[in-house]
Formats: sequence, structure tokens, C-alpha cells
Amino acid sequence: MEIVRQSKMGIRSLVILACLVSWSARADEVSPLTIHGFGTLAATRTTSDDVNYVRDLSQSDGARRNWTGKTDSLLGIQFSAHLATGWEAVLQTVTRYRPDRSFQPEITWAYLKHDPSPHLSLRLGRVETEFLMLADSRDVAYSYLTVRPPSDYFVGLPFRHVDGLDVAATLPVAGGIVRGKTYVGLEHENIPLDGPTWRLNDSLHWGAYLEYLSGPWQARASLARIHFRGELPLDLIEALKATGLPSAQQAASRLSVDGTTSQFIGYALMFDQGPWQALALYNHIQHQSHAFENSNAAYFQAGYRFGTTTPFLGASWVRSHARPPLASGLPLPNPLDTAISQGASRNHADQHTLVAGLRWDVTEHVACKFQWDGVRGKPTSTLPYRMIRPSWQGRMDVYSVSLDFVF
Repeated sequence: MEIVRQSKMGIRSLVILACLVSWSARADEVSPLTIHGFGTLAATRTTSDDVNYVRDLSQSDGARRNWTGKTDSLLGIQFSAHLATGWEAVLQTVTRYRPDRSFQPEITWAYLKHDPSPHLSLRLGRVETEFLMLADSRDVAYSYLTVRPPSDYFVGLPFRHVDGLDVAATLPVAGGIVRGKTYVGLEHENIPLDGPTWRLNDSLHWGAYLEYLSGPWQARASLARIHFRGELPLDLIEALKATGLPSAQQAASRLSVDGTTSQFIGYALMFDQGPWQALALYNHIQHQSHAFENSNAAYFQAGYRFGTTTPFLGASWVRSHARPPLASGLPLPNPLDTAISQGASRNHADQHTLVAGLRWDVTEHVACKFQWDGVRGKPTSTLPYRMIRPSWQGRMDVYSVSLDFVF
């Protein structure tokens, strides 16, 4: 049923794009089509069988001690049709490891773009979410140094696109360039949990960012908010309500996600000049629902290019903050309080990761990468992973090799 639902969503996006292209093409009979693509062939393994290491929480399972290609391998194709002057239609599909454990292609972009002036751009359709630096290009591994975006920083952000619109503007200021974008749309993505899948059910998602570029420097501040529609696929909330106890009713209300809002704040600073590349990222995530813990995360990276090779170093950390304990009010021990405690422990993150690697630009459009991630955390740090065993101690090494390309 999950595959059928995703297929219907893809068909709907294709129909919308076809209608937009058809409408615009009538204004200009010439519609040159260009095709571009990107991809990654990767293999990843860890030194632990106690957890599954995933790229982000959109994946149901990931890497353990044995080498696997599912964590980071993907392929994307982008079609662009230049319509009337200032008009363009874009369709992008990506094949990657999905929440349903398949590699079924997914429509990630499907929009009509209009540039009324060189400083203003508008898009309507399925557009990417750009509420954090690198979020819009996280699938195009060729565009950055590492094998994957920093896991500690992005693992809790599985939201990739919305069906809606965005507006971007560019303005020269004080010898540099100010760029800003705002977007609004509905979320239709599905997030796998430990067993069931959480459907976002047209949750309202809006965001904006403002950045300044001057010479080799780029600074950005961003804000995004998601107003969730629909409840987590858990029986716990209904079971708490059914007890009739005031304390259980209060616990159910605090754990509810339906009608709550999550906020994402991000700051970024990048430097790129000559052989040097460096960046610093920071984010703060705040949830109204007690089903999730508020968190802070940061990432620092630097690389220096020697001819066709670029060694790089990085460090990241993520830490979430435990909520006040909730209780059903039933005599202890009871299964409801046990479920509340298990749910709270499953959403905790407290770890840091050291990264070292090498990028080799084989040709102009092909890069080979080798990377080591040293994860050092507490045994209670479980949010970034899947299928956690009680023997997890919070430490492991991750080894990755990838071949990235664009065409």
C-alpha cells in the first residue's frame, strides 16, 4: 500500500507539471529540453552490530559491520524545459533507499519557474526545502567534500520537499550580494518509525532564509516551521486517554503531535577561496510536542586542495534535552508508563563525531571519496540510529567509499 500511495503522489506531480508545461508552451512553441543527472555509488560499513547507521531518519535501516551500498547510493535525473522568455519547467526524480526499504524513484522537484526580472524568481509546484545550508543539495554529493552531509547535523531532518511555492530575490548591497528566499507548502512525506510509518498528511511547512555573500565569504540565517496534521501511529496516546485518569489525559495531550508546531533555526558561515574550503553550521530545533526532544547541533569542516586531491577534517555534535517525566497515574509497574519511558529514551541524542577523509577529483565530473567517521557518544544516544540493541555503548567507527558523478 505504501508503494501504491507513493506512486500516486508521483503521478499527481507529473500531471501537474505536464499541465503547467502545456499551458506555458502555448505561449511559446519552442520548448528546448535539457537533461542533467547526478549520482553516487557508495559502500559503507561500521564497527558495530548494535545499531543501524543511517544517512537520515527517512531510512528504515542502514549499515552495520558488513559493507552495504544502500545507505548512500542514489541516482537523480533532472529535466528542464525552457519555455517562453523567463519561463522554465523542471522535473527531477531521485532513486535512493526509501522508508519502505525500496529504491523506487521519487519525484523530488516538479515546478514551473518564472523570472520576472534578473533579481526575482518565483516557482510553483514541488520545490525543495532550504531551511538549512546544504539541505537543497544534500543528494548531490559531487557538490561537497564529504561522502554525505554531516549525520549529527542532518539526521533528524528528513524533510526534503513541499508542494507549494517559493519566492527568491537577489540584491547588491555594500559590495556584496544579499539573497533571500521564502517558501510555503504542504508536506506529504512519510517518516519510518520503529515499525509503523508516520504520514505527514498535508502538514503545513513554511520557511525563509537570508544570506550575504562577499568575496569568499557566505553567511546565512534561516527559519522554518512545520505545523503537523495527523497523529503519530502509536497506540499509546489512545490507551492513555482510555484510562480516564487526569494524569494520563495530561500525558496523552503532551505526547500528541497533531496540531503542534516544530521550529528549526539555522546559522551558517562558509569560506571558499583558492585551495581552502571551510564551513561552520549550527542549528536549534524546538518541538511543542513532548514526543520529541528539543536539540542543538553543530558542524565544523575544513579542506585544502592539492592538485586533484582534497584532504578534509570535520567535527560535529548533537545534543537533545530530556523532557520532564510523564506518568499515567496507574500503580507501578504498568505497561503504559513503560511505553512512555521507552519512547522518551528513543528520542535522545548526545554524541559527537570526528570526520577525516580525502576527495580525489578523477575528472571534471567524477570524484572518488574515502571517509572515516568516529562516533563517540553515550549509550543513551539513540535518536540518530535504527534497530538499537540494549548492548549499544554509544561508540563506533564508520568507513565509507564513494564515487560521485554529474552529467
